Amino acid sequence: MINSTIHSIHQYITNLPMHIPIYIVVDGLTPEQKQANASNAQRHRRYQNNLQQAISSNQTFLPFTNVTVTVLQEHHHVAGSIHQLLISNVDTEFVYILQHDLPFCHNPKRPNYQWIHHTRLIQAMKKQPGVLYNVRFRHNNGKRTLHSYCPELLLGANDINTTTTNDNSSDFQIHGLDFFATASWSDQNHLSTKSYYLKLLQHIEAHSKLRHLKQFPEAPMMKIAREDCVHWGQQIYGQRGRWIQPHVSHLDG
Repeated sequence: MINSTIHSIHQYITNLPMHIPIYIVVDGLTPEQKQANASNAQRHRRYQNNLQQAISSNQTFLPFTNVTVTVLQEHHHVAGSIHQLLISNVDTEFVYILQHDLPFCHNPKRPNYQWIHHTRLIQAMKKQPGVLYNVRFRHNNGKRTLHSYCPELLLGANDINTTTTNDNSSDFQIHGLDFFATASWSDQNHLSTKSYYLKLLQHIEAHSKLRHLKQFPEAPMMKIAREDCVHWGQQIYGQRGRWIQPHVSHLDG
């Protein structure tokens, strides 16, 4: 499953350097999991060892050559694990946040598929950092994605071509790439900057009901994004429309 996801990065994201650092984060067990059954810890260690052996073989994740397994000793959940990785390992400006069972995909027979153009996407985000700061790759064309709008995001923005003319105009182009702004949020595969993501996690810790990071980011961020889509909404890569094929599939593991 992890193999499929990592190989899909090479297949469907163009111009991505093969030496980019890729981190596979293994979260720690919860206290309940440790106490429930001694075999849980054994399976957890076996899983870690299998990942390490796969990397040591230097073949499993080719053509990528810089894959690291980061094992957390304590349980941090999804938001907490991302935070631990960002502050301890990541030193790049941009970061793809990917789930282990959400590989990129496409159907070459469908004419409405759009490749993920890494270089042009990074250029667009650098050109308009106030507009493109958290770009999500859609898993489906559900209502929460297609019927979510954030026209306020584009107010006052320069050098942006809007591609709709209605009052909810949230569809636009930068560097020839299509996007649409939403007041929604999802944990599914997305691209952001390290600095923005640290602010986002800090915001979750300060304003979510739980007041900590041991949770899915999506849980508090859906409400936060609806209330302030200009700063916390996500921008979807590609055109808005049910005829556009999603970029991500779900292996459900």
